[in-house]
Amino acid sequence: MENASKALIIAGAILIAIVLIAVGVLVVNNMNEPVEQGVEGMTDQAKQIFNRKFESYQGTQNANNVRALLSAIRVSNESDTQIHKVQVTYKSDESTSNITNTTDEDKITTAQEDITTDATYTVEFGYDSGVITSVTITSSKVSK
Repeated sequence: MENASKALIIAGAILIAIVLIAVGVLVVNNMNEPVEQGVEGMTDQAKQIFNRKFESYQGTQNANNVRALLSAIRVSNESDTQIHKVQVTYKSDESTSNITNTTDEDKITTAQEDITTDATYTVEFGYDSGVITSVTITSSKVSK
């Protein structure tokens, strides 16, 4: 009788250990889930809110609007709460600071400093799963 009760206690302890391990694995998996979901995990409303910060700058823009767009992208990319990053491509025939598909803050700042008022800029966005993933800014000199 004494051996049977000890066996039941040992079996109960093993079951409790298995349950605790299963709960630990579940918690770890749930913590990794938001990172893995990324863009796919965003609701339609979250996608619209994210895109709204940038979409008003689409099309032909002046220098001030392009600088504001690049600032908004830098702030968004630097945010700790924002998993999704926007890549910037800047093309200019007049400049040596052309950049391609970067989220690097220094390169975006360099492109921002290169923006001049004597040019117009075409802004185009690239989307993936309904979210802006890239922006291409192309400068055109204004004819005088």
